[in-house]
Amino acid sequence: MDLMQCVAISQDGRILELQFAGQNAPRRNLLFPLRLQLTGALSEPFTADVTCLSQSSAIELKTLLGQRAGITIRHHDGERKVNGVVTAVRQLGADGGLSSYRLRIQTALALLAYRRTCRIFQEESVPDIVAQIVQEHRASNPPIAASFRLDQQLRQRRPPEVAYCHAYSEDM
Repeated sequence: MDLMQCVAISQDGRILELQFAGQNAPRRNLLFPLRLQLTGALSEPFTADVTCLSQSSAIELKTLLGQRAGITIRHHDGERKVNGVVTAVRQLGADGGLSSYRLRIQTALALLAYRRTCRIFQEESVPDIVAQIVQEHRASNPPIAASFRLDQQLRQRRPPEVAYCHAYSEDM
C-alpha cells in the first residue's frame, strides 16, 4: 500500500493558506503552500511567488493561469490576506509521490502588461478613454472582469475633451 494515499495534506491551521475562487477553481487542498515571497513597493503592484507541494504530478498548468487566488498569512497579531490572479505557474519537480510547483500571483491589473496595442483617441475625455479601455478588457478577459469594476464619479461636471491622444505600444 502506498503511504502517500493514506496521508492527506491539509492547509488547516497552517501559517500559509492558498485559496482559489471562481467556477473552475481547483479543489481546496490540491496545492499546499510551503514558501511565500511577497514583494511590493509604493505605486507598484505586488508580486507573490508561492512554492507549493501537491500529491498530484499531473496538474494541467494552463488551468491555473488566470485563476483568482488568495493567500492568507497568519501571524501572532492576526492575519493578512493578499488576493490576485495567477499570472505564471511552473512545475519544479517531483519526488516520492509529491510534486512541487511555483505560482506567481499578482493583481489583476498586471495582466495588462501582457497586451500591447497602439491606439488613437480623438475628441474624447480622459475618463471616457479610461472607461473604454477598461470595458474592452472586462469584456475579453474574465479574470479582470471578476476582479474589479470602474466607478467614475467625477468632481467636475464634464471634463474637457482631448483633441488627440495617441498611445503607442502601450500595455492597455
